[in-house]
Amino acid sequence: MFVSTTKADTAPEIPLPQLATSRFVELSLAEEKLVNAAANGTAADCSELSGEHRKIRGKLFSWLCTDRDASAQVTYRGISVVGAEIEGLVDLQWAKLSSPLLAQRCAFDALIILEGSHLVSLNLAASSIRGMRAENLIIERGVILVTASNLREE
Repeated sequence: MFVSTTKADTAPEIPLPQLATSRFVELSLAEEKLVNAAANGTAADCSELSGEHRKIRGKLFSWLCTDRDASAQVTYRGISVVGAEIEGLVDLQWAKLSSPLLAQRCAFDALIILEGSHLVSLNLAASSIRGMRAENLIIERGVILVTASNLREE
């Protein structure tokens, strides 16, 4: 017996901001910006935020990249954040991202795990990171790892 499903037969897609709040309850302003930007194909500019409003949990960052329902709503422009503080471990081990990952002028206070991951591109320009594990990482197009500590005043 063949059963056909149409769009009307499937459950409606829960918008990404609602998915995020159902998973993480309260979001900081930076987290709200990141989730909305990922869904809209824009960059989450957090550089004007301060204190707790500027913080993004590493678990939320990882979830956005790896959760099937969440990542399905990230546009082809990928995850893009500027000027945020990323708190806690960012675990993307064995993740396969089909869109770019950009975190410019961000501060990561814990390890970024990219072991066995497959990324389209990775841009951490002017970011400070605690450390990175990236054995067997595959990056298809390009990588920028000029961290804040490597930049010199000219």
